[in-house]
Amino acid sequence: MNTTQEPSVTPPDTPRAAKAAIKRDVVTGFVIGASMSLPGISGGTMAVILGIYKDLVHAVSEVFRETKRSLRFLLPFGFAVCVGIVLLGNVITALIHAFEAPMMFLFVGAIVGTIPAIFAEAKAKPVRLSDIICVIVGFVLLFLFSLVPKTLFEFGGDVSVLVKSAILFGGGLFVSIPLVLPGISFSQALLMLGLYGQLFTAVKELSFGFLLPFGFGLVVGAFAVAKIMKSALENAPRQTYMVIGGFVLASILELARPFMEGTLALPSGFTLAISIALLCAGLIGTFMLGKVTGRSGNEPA
Repeated sequence: MNTTQEPSVTPPDTPRAAKAAIKRDVVTGFVIGASMSLPGISGGTMAVILGIYKDLVHAVSEVFRETKRSLRFLLPFGFAVCVGIVLLGNVITALIHAFEAPMMFLFVGAIVGTIPAIFAEAKAKPVRLSDIICVIVGFVLLFLFSLVPKTLFEFGGDVSVLVKSAILFGGGLFVSIPLVLPGISFSQALLMLGLYGQLFTAVKELSFGFLLPFGFGLVVGAFAVAKIMKSALENAPRQTYMVIGGFVLASILELARPFMEGTLALPSGFTLAISIALLCAGLIGTFMLGKVTGRSGNEPA
């Protein structure tokens, strides 16, 4: 018999509590949206740190059964996510272009700072052999994800509208995995699949021929993955969070890959000192965020 307590997205009883809940959802949504614009930073990981991941998965997976309750949570949250992406996306892109190596150090530090919160959710004390295996599984899965060819979702100008729509729908399905799973960066997944530039060009030009099939695949996939994650968190929370921990560790390696392959030079001198300071700032920032806001995802949102 499964006695796992389900997350609650029940609306608060009083107008004051309802307003407070909306404010909280907007603030957390903005923070998560801002994090999604950072290469290597997972919005799902930030949701874990902010203590709302289980509530978020529950709301998405039960949106057709508990429509009013789920939308009361998802609409302000989703709006704030979009605002965070739009407001900070261009700023982050400009900073990366101007100071790529130091910014990569900042992102690596920010990811490392999320690791304690992930493993705290797993409640893996003492650490067992099965925990280590789960971390390895997560690490290997993200590594395999990175091997998907960037040309998989590309198409020539001579393909039919139906074939193009099918390819874009498949791309949306594929990208929905990192959209929901903690530890996998949505923006990094777009880059790995060669969809980053295509998507942002389509958004800029309002290309609905691209956006509609891709967005439909994204929504369908997110709903399916949320269902799977809800079941995993209810039936095997420890193992699930350890696999997520493997995703996070692998994402650090993915960010460091340009340095290891020599496509991005390691900083030196004063720039190195700044880079190390930014790495420490990122680490301390996300670690303290987890300490300040961290709470069990079983608590009501």
